Amino acid sequence: KQLAPMLENAQEVLQPEDLVGLADSGYYDGNQIKACEEQNITVYVAIPDKSKKIAEEGRFTREQFQYDAEKNCYICPQANILSQSGCPTQKNDKERIRYTSKASDCKNCP
Repeated sequence: KQLAPMLENAQEVLQPEDLVGLADSGYYDGNQIKACEEQNITVYVAIPDKSKKIAEEGRFTREQFQYDAEKNCYICPQANILSQSGCPTQKNDKERIRYTSKASDCKNCP
């Protein structure tokens, strides 16, 4: 919760025409980014990589799933098929497509 206050202070002290902030993924917080935008501060923040934490928990990461374009499905590391479920939706100007598998296929997965 430090990003917006720090950049607002910098804006107050430096009084630049345009302030641009750059931060690492430790500062990633949607509310803080929004607060900066509301103060006309352009901010670039790295998106945190959750793959390492997921792998450390023994779960599969997104990169471990293979997409089969011909069949429009994903194949999990245990060779089970995830098929498209429902219609695509829009969120933040991006199309989202949900793929699911049978619960019984996942009973032995981490």
